[in-house]
Amino acid sequence: MGSDENGKFKVPSLRNIAKTAPYMHNGVFADLKEVVDFYNTRDVDSKWAAPEVAENVNTDELGDLKLTEDEVDSIVAFMKTLTDAYQFVTKPTFSAQSGLIELPYVRTEGINQPDKYYSAQLQLTDTGFYELTQLDEIEITDFSMLTSMPYYSFDTGILELPVISSIDNSIQMETFIAQLKYIPANDGKLYFELIYFKNLTTK
Repeated sequence: MGSDENGKFKVPSLRNIAKTAPYMHNGVFADLKEVVDFYNTRDVDSKWAAPEVAENVNTDELGDLKLTEDEVDSIVAFMKTLTDAYQFVTKPTFSAQSGLIELPYVRTEGINQPDKYYSAQLQLTDTGFYELTQLDEIEITDFSMLTSMPYYSFDTGILELPVISSIDNSIQMETFIAQLKYIPANDGKLYFELIYFKNLTTK
C-alpha cells in the first residue's frame, strides 16, 4: 500500500553538509552560501517549483530573516564544522566544483605600501574571472609560514599562490602553484584572472 509520505521531500541531515554539493532536490545551488541566502530572503521566483507544505506550518514566518552578510557567512562557517574530521582551514584551498578559493592568510606588499595580512575568499564568476568576495585584515604571529604564504603585489597586480590544495578529491589531495592577475573593473568590485597554474602532485 502507498504511504502519504511518498513523493514528499525529506529534511536531510546537516552532517557532512559541506561535502554534499550541489544542494536542493534539483541541485540548483552550487555552494552553501547560496542555500543560506535563499532561506534568508525566501526567493519565491516562479522558476522554483512550489513545494507541498503541511497545513500546520506557518509559511508567513518563512523567509525575510534580514540576516546580514556577516551573519550569513557565520552560519555557513558553522555548518562546515559539522563535517566529519573537520579541521579549521589553515592552508590555501580551492574547489573546482564550487569555484571557490579560500586563503586563510595572504600578504600584501608594494614599494610604497606597508606589508599587511588578510584572510580572503575569491569566487569564480560567469565571466571566468574570480571576484574578491571576502577580505578581512588579520594579525600574524607565526612568521615561519611566510615562505609559502600567498602574497599580492600592488606593483605588479599579481597574486602569487606558492601552494594551494584542491579539496574536491577526498581520496588524494592535489596541490598546485598558481598566479592570478588583478583585472580593473568599473563596478566597484575586485576581479582577478587566473593566468598560470601547475599541478605539483607527484603521480
